[in-house]
Amino acid sequence: MLIVFTLREKADVTFIRPISARYMHDKEVEHYDKESANAEKRQGS
Repeated sequence: MLIVFTLREKADVTFIRPISARYMHDKEVEHYDKESANAEKRQGS
């Protein structure tokens, strides 16, 4: 699931304001999985 949100501050309190939420397309899931694996490899170095 892909969730797009923004953080808003009001009177020293931070609020999460959702903008959009939807299921990811197959290509997006593949890209996310690939990039996550690469990030883990970089952190392990």
